[in-house]
Amino acid sequence: MQLDTINELVYSLMKNQRSPVNHEKAEKYYHGQRTALLAVNLRKRLFPEDAGSDDILTVAGWFHDIMNDGAEHHEARGAEKAREVLRPHCSAEELDAVCDIICAHDDRKQEKNYSNLIKLVQDADLLDHFGAFDVWRMFAYTITHDQTIMEAMEFMKTRDPREHLGQLNFDISKQIYEEKMRFLMQFTERFAVECAGGIWGEDFLPG
Repeated sequence: MQLDTINELVYSLMKNQRSPVNHEKAEKYYHGQRTALLAVNLRKRLFPEDAGSDDILTVAGWFHDIMNDGAEHHEARGAEKAREVLRPHCSAEELDAVCDIICAHDDRKQEKNYSNLIKLVQDADLLDHFGAFDVWRMFAYTITHDQTIMEAMEFMKTRDPREHLGQLNFDISKQIYEEKMRFLMQFTERFAVECAGGIWGEDFLPG
């Protein structure tokens, strides 16, 4: 597959997509780029001898939310759209593999016996929504929904750091998620202190 050509194609299709509408322009494109990179990164750590499917992971990561417009069944519709536009750029086998990943990327039921490729994109997709990007999206939501800084802070304090652990497939993904949650909890604690006019870690100050 010619990845440069396919990336130009996916950018042309997704450069104006955002869902929900308060997200930044081309949000779905950049989310797909990060998901693809993270899926390959996870593969290198978990299955270092199995580099032959990295192009499949990459293209599936780029396209997995091609039809995520807030309506139902975005996975199946996304697989159909990907099959339509990627047909000139992929072999039949490559196209089937990419579309299988897209179709199952949001079906995180642990009893399903999915392939490692599907599980890698599932984990990468979920992980990209947390950590620093979680903070970024919270502030974007607050501003575009006419909320106050105190409302944002109170919402962040309700987050359950265990909420998505059971949806992740690999132990390393769970470790990454837990680290992201530690960052988020510490940020929330500091945010609450500074929203109240306090000084975070003020014991470093004299007097």
